[in-house]
Amino acid sequence: MGPLASSNGQASAPLCEGGAATPRRYTPETAARAAPSGARAVSAALSATVASPASKRGPPRPGGLLRAVGRGNAPVSHLAPSEPRGRRTALLPPQLPAPAPAGALSHPPEYYRDKTLKLAHEASAFSLLAEGWPLSKFEASDVVVFNKSLYFVCDSTFSLMKTGFGLEPLSPENELIGLPERNGSLESDWEALWVDDVTGVFYVVREAITHNFDEEDREEALETEQPEQPKAQSQKRKGRKKPFHAHIEELTLHGNTYTLEATCTTEFSFSAGNKGLEGLVGFRGPKGEIYLLGLCEGNFCKGGEKGRTPGNGRMVLMQKETDGQKCTWKTLKVLELPSEISFPDYSAVTTRGNRIAIASQEGSTLWIGKINQEEVTDDKGQRSVVLSSPEELEVLPGGRVLHFPRDESCEIMYCNIEGIAFINDRLIAAGGQFERPTSNVAVTCGIHSTAFPSRGRRLTGEPSESAA
Repeated sequence: MGPLASSNGQASAPLCEGGAATPRRYTPETAARAAPSGARAVSAALSATVASPASKRGPPRPGGLLRAVGRGNAPVSHLAPSEPRGRRTALLPPQLPAPAPAGALSHPPEYYRDKTLKLAHEASAFSLLAEGWPLSKFEASDVVVFNKSLYFVCDSTFSLMKTGFGLEPLSPENELIGLPERNGSLESDWEALWVDDVTGVFYVVREAITHNFDEEDREEALETEQPEQPKAQSQKRKGRKKPFHAHIEELTLHGNTYTLEATCTTEFSFSAGNKGLEGLVGFRGPKGEIYLLGLCEGNFCKGGEKGRTPGNGRMVLMQKETDGQKCTWKTLKVLELPSEISFPDYSAVTTRGNRIAIASQEGSTLWIGKINQEEVTDDKGQRSVVLSSPEELEVLPGGRVLHFPRDESCEIMYCNIEGIAFINDRLIAAGGQFERPTSNVAVTCGIHSTAFPSRGRRLTGEPSESAA
């Protein structure tokens, strides 16, 4: 787990990194006597754990993370460095750290308390349907909130998933919407989702698709009325790169079915088919016009090594244009995200009024900040933004980084966050794969709800009452 950027743009230390040098060993009994009363039960439980032989345990992972158990600012015991993924052994007896060298980093308990999302509840997608699960897999790729329900899309089916905020298993409220296949295929390549609260239209992004040169040549021929000879077409194509464009579908729901109203291509192109738009949010203008803001998965909107250069996130602002025959989401502006969002990848985005949250899949982290637009509140208390000057839209610096819940060893549990959505000011829903730390078994689709830290700053980036 590498360093993450803090709210002031400077790199902060990893969430669970300890500052101790070489630890000196204590027996479980000694550790228990040294522990404050609140942690003795933990030490007692650990003393009953039998460590596996060193020959089976294998070497600790370089730079392995340490788990601290304690109360207040006094760590009680540290466990052995965590081992490589896929290899689990019994825990070593507790150890107490030697005095940390000058300048070493250590984090008090409030560092975890104030920077980690707290799990409210979760469910596997397979547990939700009362009539059984008809699909071989369902890996949620994005989620939205609409009419007090959660809606998910998946890149391996053309069905949408609907469930309540409580994620109640076998509830009649849970259902699949639409047929799973389209033209004999299950691969929807749906990667991002936004719903217009006014019209109820769902905008779904299909991952970047190779540009069709044959279609382009036909369109050029119609425009010029001078069809090119095959040889001339071939020579022209040799100098072209094969760009990828995302396709945005518009769906209207009718009970447990939906209608595909339109499919439009983005003007913006991508260099790699698997590094297109991974997240989507939308805004209305003063006249009710729709603007879509897509989140690029790679830095600089690129794939490869350049796309993994942290701190160079991009978002694409688009507006639909139609000429009577085809529609295109024209690029109005490419936004540069603040460099403090120092992620190697960007997997999801959501907004609530002028608040914005952006997730990283690899780091299992979340950045919370604001856009530079005033929000309005309707008579129902719903907050929104009217985008009167699209060319001025920016994501502001000065946000903060939070971590999705970790396991008892401070390892990543939610290893594949691909969709996020604000439920309210305190809860955020997320979809994707998650990993059970006790078995390293990946659940096909984890749907979970997490709460923002109760202390420190709220999701707005402003001090809360408890911190004031």
